[in-house]
Amino acid sequence: MNSFLFTDDDFINTESYQKFIANNPGIGNLKIHAYAASEALPVAGLRVVVSTVVDDLKIIFFDGYTDTSGMIEKLSLPAPRFNLNNLDVPLSTVYEIEAFFPNEIKEKHVSELPEIVVDEWKQKHPNRCAVVLWDTDRVKAKLITQSSVQAKDKMERNLSALFENTEYVSVI
Repeated sequence: MNSFLFTDDDFINTESYQKFIANNPGIGNLKIHAYAASEALPVAGLRVVVSTVVDDLKIIFFDGYTDTSGMIEKLSLPAPRFNLNNLDVPLSTVYEIEAFFPNEIKEKHVSELPEIVVDEWKQKHPNRCAVVLWDTDRVKAKLITQSSVQAKDKMERNLSALFENTEYVSVI
C-alpha cells in the first residue's frame, strides 16, 4: 500500500483526495496523552503516527513525538460535518493511531530533555517524583517525566518494563 502525507501534492491532485475532502469538510480535534505504569508515568518521546486509508492509499496526517508530559495537544483532522437532521447514524471517519516506543531512549530525544540538579529539583518539588537519566557523576540528570509523589511506587515497579537499560535511569 502506498503512503502519502495529507499535504503531499501527489495525493492532493488525485480524485481520491477530492472525494475524501467532500466527505470530510469539517474539522475534528484529537488530543493524545500517553501513559505507562497504570497511568502513573507519562511517556515522553513516544512516536505517534495518525493516518487513514483512502482508496487503498495510506494517508498520514501526523508523524511526531509526545512532549515531556506525554502529550500531543491538538491535532486537527478532517471530519464529516455534524448533521442535526440525521442523529440516528452519525457520520464518521476512522483514523488509525500507531505508537512506537524505542527500547532505549534515543540520543536525539535526550538532548531535548531539560537538565536538572537532582537535589535542587527535589527541594523545589517536594510533592513530585520523576524518572531521570543520570549523568555519569550522578549529580545532574535529564528529566524524562514527572508525576505526583503518590505514583512513585508504580513508577519504580514499572521502570524495568519501560527501559531496557536501567543502569542510569531511576525514580527520584
